[in-house]
Amino acid sequence: MDKQKLLDFVTRATVSGNMQSRIGEARRLAGMTLKEAMKGPKSLRTAVQGVAEAQQFAEAEQATWQQPEDITAPGRSPIDACDTRHWLAMAEMAGVPTVPARTILSLSEEEFGKVAGEVKIPEAIRKPIKRHFEKAFRSEIVARDTDAHPAGRSTEELHQSLYDAMDDVPSGYMVRSHISGSSLLKAVAGTGLIEGASEFTDLGGGMKLGPGYITAGNRRCIDTRDERTVGLYAKGHSSPDLDIHFLARPWITASRFLEAEDPHRHGSIFAGKGQWPCEWRVFVEHGTVVGVSSYYAWICDPEPENAFRALEAADSAQRIVDKAKELEIETRILDLEFVRRGGKHPTISRKWARDDLSCTLDFIETEEGPMLLEGGPGHNPVSGAHPCGFMGAGIDKGWCDTHGVALRAMPHINLGEPKTWKDGKRRDCILTWDDARDLANDFTPSATPAP
Repeated sequence: MDKQKLLDFVTRATVSGNMQSRIGEARRLAGMTLKEAMKGPKSLRTAVQGVAEAQQFAEAEQATWQQPEDITAPGRSPIDACDTRHWLAMAEMAGVPTVPARTILSLSEEEFGKVAGEVKIPEAIRKPIKRHFEKAFRSEIVARDTDAHPAGRSTEELHQSLYDAMDDVPSGYMVRSHISGSSLLKAVAGTGLIEGASEFTDLGGGMKLGPGYITAGNRRCIDTRDERTVGLYAKGHSSPDLDIHFLARPWITASRFLEAEDPHRHGSIFAGKGQWPCEWRVFVEHGTVVGVSSYYAWICDPEPENAFRALEAADSAQRIVDKAKELEIETRILDLEFVRRGGKHPTISRKWARDDLSCTLDFIETEEGPMLLEGGPGHNPVSGAHPCGFMGAGIDKGWCDTHGVALRAMPHINLGEPKTWKDGKRRDCILTWDDARDLANDFTPSATPAP
């Protein structure tokens, strides 16, 4: 298998998929808007009022969230559970090693909109929507007062800032937003072929794509058009008062890699093995570490060192959680707040209360021990973290039982095929904590591996 051909294929497929997804979503929303508009002015006004009320609710909720620099002492502190800057800061307070992240650029919601790309709506849809809106809101449409709303930085200035922000970022670094890595990084990491932070694909004409950035000629710029970055920011993390932050981070090479058949490439012309870094996702529910799983849930066998490393990650996570409890952290997810507002799912509202502390913490194995990569929301049925090796375990109403130590997914599970996400034989895959400790006791960290 030609490694570069595979990376080129994955990169181009991801970029193409992002573009098609954005076009499809824009047209779907435009179609829904037109359908509502055609019901008449009264119906349209009611719908718009509902959207406005939802936006006001979201902005009021987000206004209560603390920023990382604001949390220095104990005191009720609601945070955006997806903002990895919080978890890195708490890890540092707890003395847990982290992969450092430096903010290189912050953009307001309006500024980000100028550089995130546009999708053209077909004229056949756009014109009637405009006509219906003008009819429904005729008395409220006034000429825009350009002096009342300063234009701010121009699109050209903002595009230049994307280049300027990268000028002092060392080679060998990757870029991500404060809420997520890019879809391209996720897709390429899934191949098990990444060796560093260099560009993945040469697009020709002096253009190359890398992890979170684009190289154009001899300069790099932040990639602000990535579908995952745009989508997640828009769905619960954007408001006039919430900026999007781009972080530069060194590419950390894991101290251990494991080889396995790549389930994503099975049955394709690229079928074969890959090597993945040993990373662990720790699951925290209501202030307690309840589970830990291999992040790449197809690479770990039930061996003593794997169990030992899983427990190491869980211990590091508990130190971060203890610090979060001391600081009175409350993990908020906007989608959960909308569920609570709707009142139709009381079980979910009770299980994930407003003062809850639930999250996932991802670690990479290094020579110095587990190092925190990122933190995010806990596993829940609304907009929570992926259960990794716990997929299918005790699955109920959209979420899995993430208790124990999942070294790998159950053998019948295909992570890309939802119909397989059912409970089954957990033996040698999902261990109890006691079984994991017993297995880990057979590993001596200082032992020299057999030849």
